[in-house]
Amino acid sequence: MSYEKVMISMQPPETCLGLRPVVNHRLGLPEVSLFSGLGLLLISWGNVRSRSGADGQLLFWTGLLLILFPTVWRLLQPQVDRKERALLLALLSLSLYLVKMLHSPLLFTFHDELVHWKTAQDIQISGRLFQPNPLIPTSPLFPGLEIITAAIASASGLSTFAAGILTISIGKVLLVLALFLFYEKISASSYLASLAVLFYTANPSFLFFDAQFSYESLALPLAAFILLLVVRDPRSRAAPGRFAVTLLAILALTVTHHLTAYALVFLLGLIILLAPFQRLFYRAYLQLCSRFPGTVKQWIKKLSIPVADPHLSPAQPSPQVHHLSVLLLTLCSLGWLLSVASFTLSYITPYMSGAFLELLQMIVGEATGRHLFRSFSGHAAPVYEMILGYASVAMILAGCVLGLLKVYRLRFNNLALALSLAVAAYPFSLLFRLTYWGSEASNRASAHLFISAAFVLAIAAGTACRPLTRLRTAVLSSLFCLVFTGQVIIGWPLWARLPGPYLVSADMRSIDGESLAASAWAETVLGAGQRFSSDRVNTLLLGTYGGQRAVTVINDGILVAPVFFATELGSPEKAILSAAQVEYLLVDSRLSSGLPMTEVYFERGEPGGYRHRSPFDPAALAKFDEVPAASRIYDSGAIRIYDLRELYNEP
Repeated sequence: MSYEKVMISMQPPETCLGLRPVVNHRLGLPEVSLFSGLGLLLISWGNVRSRSGADGQLLFWTGLLLILFPTVWRLLQPQVDRKERALLLALLSLSLYLVKMLHSPLLFTFHDELVHWKTAQDIQISGRLFQPNPLIPTSPLFPGLEIITAAIASASGLSTFAAGILTISIGKVLLVLALFLFYEKISASSYLASLAVLFYTANPSFLFFDAQFSYESLALPLAAFILLLVVRDPRSRAAPGRFAVTLLAILALTVTHHLTAYALVFLLGLIILLAPFQRLFYRAYLQLCSRFPGTVKQWIKKLSIPVADPHLSPAQPSPQVHHLSVLLLTLCSLGWLLSVASFTLSYITPYMSGAFLELLQMIVGEATGRHLFRSFSGHAAPVYEMILGYASVAMILAGCVLGLLKVYRLRFNNLALALSLAVAAYPFSLLFRLTYWGSEASNRASAHLFISAAFVLAIAAGTACRPLTRLRTAVLSSLFCLVFTGQVIIGWPLWARLPGPYLVSADMRSIDGESLAASAWAETVLGAGQRFSSDRVNTLLLGTYGGQRAVTVINDGILVAPVFFATELGSPEKAILSAAQVEYLLVDSRLSSGLPMTEVYFERGEPGGYRHRSPFDPAALAKFDEVPAASRIYDSGAIRIYDLRELYNEP
């Protein structure tokens, strides 16, 4: 008997879920591919309109629905075989990745992309690892993505941009396929596995954040691959080749991304700790049900999925986590952190402590927290986006509760039950979205938390399909699209979803020909490696496309932002510039045209950061023209570059 048949007491999905196939010969993989192509065409059209200043939101959402709805409809059909499900998921992942690619098809423009692109460029130019990166010093300490990208670029002759796109696209496919096989192992159902991967793609980071050229975009596929490898049949013998591949994957993840490695250690450790107690949880669940009134009992009974034998027997072993692999992952992560990447502790600690402190202050009434669906510049999201965002979260929470009830009625194997209990971390993470310090961390954590949440949601959706009809399939497909769009709204702000005209401190929306030309001029005329200071976005461009040595508080320990905010260049400002050894300043007068779309104009800790209420003072930006020792050497109209070297020779 095969492993899939004995590892769990569960019938095939169309039997255990009570599904009757909806015969639909008109919608298969070719038709889904056609709809995906049409959706990408509409999204591309929306991008073109947005770049010219028109509204492309309707085209964007319509194109996204054309990608999602046919795929969900097809995956809900129980007669679809395992191979087609894998192909549909791979097609979906690539289509969604192209949504991000159409946003910036020619060069890296996202904030984290520029940082890691610099690290990859440094590796290619110097031929050595761990070259300092003042933009984010942690990037060179975890060079897994950059090593692979540099190797592909060197071997193929491709540019770093093209090699990075290839690396991330392969990673996206690896992620969904590894998760598909992992979920299939613990559920013995390709149907439920495909639904679980479908829900995982709905996490807020999947469409944009985890599609950029950043270390997490490669670390997540590696983590999913490790999950697949460490879950095994307890009756199978340990194969040396399998263990060697697992060890290589663990080492690759360790040197690629710190938080993903720690999150995987936490998830696997939680599964190992909870698995022995699954029978205890089940008995507690039965006792809880016994206390309900009769009507509630009947309601819970209706929610359950009928199975032939709801209890595991000794002859039907459940899959287990390979403990040695988890131990090696823990030791490798800690060893790399302490021996190579100790700076990570000082980098992460302020964010974590600040988030918990702010949440505690909110609980005791000493802080108000941040306003949801409102940018730092005060722009509120449209009402329909707020409704979709709240509805999406509510449906996920309701689906998790419903899925947990069904998981315990089904008596899944130990691993599935332990994974379902890990979903409790998801609602807790939502609390940090109310804080300034923790909102970004909560958003990023969704990519890890949805590994467990997606499985529980798939159980809930699988039972909701019973019995499967065309109407129910259409309703479920529509509800999934609602969840997906709501999570996109939560995870990525309105102004960042589509390209468009210049916005103040808006990362990719602040990059245009004028700012790129200034950075290119600095490298051509001044040469690389000059010590520059500027605003948030121009600092990134100077440090990457301009090849300059950007002065940042995270690397140099000195905050230069007060120099820009001051109305005159006095002794305190000169002292800051001298201590930071700033040679050149780039001043963008467009900063005074509005409030920052992100939290700051320059860096964290700047005067008024997170709570700017009025645009930047134009007089503060123009004050350098009144300083004789500050020589203006570049002027494009909006952007000016000043040479400050003579400033330090003044008596």
